[in-house]
Amino acid sequence: FIDRINKSATDNIKNAVHFNHLNYLSELHETQIMKLKMINKPLSYLFLIKKNNRSYFIWETLYTREATYIWYYNTVRDSKEWRAIFNNLKNSIYRIQNEGRNVFLQNKPENFHRVIHTYEGDNNGFDKWKIDINNIIV
Repeated sequence: FIDRINKSATDNIKNAVHFNHLNYLSELHETQIMKLKMINKPLSYLFLIKKNNRSYFIWETLYTREATYIWYYNTVRDSKEWRAIFNNLKNSIYRIQNEGRNVFLQNKPENFHRVIHTYEGDNNGFDKWKIDINNIIV
């Protein structure tokens, strides 16, 4: 993850609240299928992880203390399907940004999970978060 970021920002990023989380997700990210997507407001990233015939799109912030949002889909077979899914994700993220996460969560889709950060213990809660993520992307 850090290798993909401008070197002048490296020190600042390493101190970000979700640096370890983003670094872990970047190791799992399917770079050959989708470029890492950066999102403003809040500064965050959208990752693609494929596992056991499912595609997981994981949205994680860099500096803000937001939960990790996960959408999953059965394995996508063609580019038309990818575009439809990606447009759906963009609409969901846009809705969260403009209407707020509570409005989104009141009517969340069935293919959605979120992982709450605890910020407790060693690594600022990273170990628990990683276990929770891995329990979802099985």
